[in-house]
Amino acid sequence: MRWFVVLYFQSLEIQACLDAMVYIANPLEKDSAHITIQGPTMIASENLPLSLIGTEVSVVGVGNFFESGQNTVFLRCGSEFLKKHWSKKDFGFNPHITIYDGPSREFAEKLYSSLNQTRMFFSLEIGAVRTRKSISGQKEMGLWFGIDKDLLRKVADEELTVDVVRTLPDWKRISLINRLASHLTWMVNRPVSVEQDKISATN
Repeated sequence: MRWFVVLYFQSLEIQACLDAMVYIANPLEKDSAHITIQGPTMIASENLPLSLIGTEVSVVGVGNFFESGQNTVFLRCGSEFLKKHWSKKDFGFNPHITIYDGPSREFAEKLYSSLNQTRMFFSLEIGAVRTRKSISGQKEMGLWFGIDKDLLRKVADEELTVDVVRTLPDWKRISLINRLASHLTWMVNRPVSVEQDKISATN
């Protein structure tokens, strides 16, 4: 068993959208979208950097790990706040949100090429710092149960069940992930609503 320190996001809408992207990319993935800043270690950390909660992390495009047999596509992140808490002995400072880490190089390359054409530049606020355990080969459906099914239905314009998602062709997975990516950037950059303006004006 290995332990990591990971960061999740403040906005439940944003976390749900990222989780949906991860799940559509690989229905066997078991954990929510996150940034890993420490690990692996053999024991869980007791001194979590809780000061990171509320700080901003910038998403600055799309990256990949295609070397050494990896088929990994991720969103690049940048933050000066993370540097002093970074402790991944096998990796230099490279914070990121993994979208796909799976067996298919062909799918990974197509996904990277597609997402790389999307302007993935925005800021996210850290909402939680937690320890996470990883057991080699472990797969579970926990991510599916936490997915916002209404969001998936809205973006896909159809009902998506576990069985449907698991049998989607690659082109449709990538299309759905791109729609989710567009929805994510819209959510992050959307203007303040008229109703919010009215509330602010009365306070």
